[in-house]
Amino acid sequence: MYSRRETSLRNRLALCLAGLALAIALPAGVSAQSDNLSVAPEAPAAPPSHLVRELLEHDAKQALAIEREKSKTAFAGTPLAVPSVTGITPADAEQAAAPSASPPKQRLARLIAIVGVGRHLAAHVQLENRQAVYLTGKAAPVTGAGQGLRLLEISPPCATFLSQEEETFTYCLDERAP
Repeated sequence: MYSRRETSLRNRLALCLAGLALAIALPAGVSAQSDNLSVAPEAPAAPPSHLVRELLEHDAKQALAIEREKSKTAFAGTPLAVPSVTGITPADAEQAAAPSASPPKQRLARLIAIVGVGRHLAAHVQLENRQAVYLTGKAAPVTGAGQGLRLLEISPPCATFLSQEEETFTYCLDERAP
């Protein structure tokens, strides 16, 4: 018979050989099965940051060009205005230079700020390069030249005015009137 020591060595050796055989056989079986599985495609990579930056710059340039066109059309009634270059023909230039029965020039007004608390609000308005301050409850400007505008209401972020021609104008923060 074998001693106990020899039995434990045999058991260890048998376990090692079984583990080695299993380690060799297992990857071969797994690789055969993995060929049959369909693998989901990887998600597309994120665009490089320089492409995003280029898109943002392009959008900013387009917005700036649109704003420049708007400002050119707003100043078209002034004698120093230059007609826009895009899509103009000599016949169009002659028509633009000829005086026409157009409506009176719109005032360029801008609501600069609304300050105060509760019902005690003040509207700071820039009208034709002059500033005026209107207080809630007072139609006439407190400081500056109102140039014919009377305050009707201040409701942040906008203020409503009445012109001498009885037209109502509403100006909001960071917007220019048409």
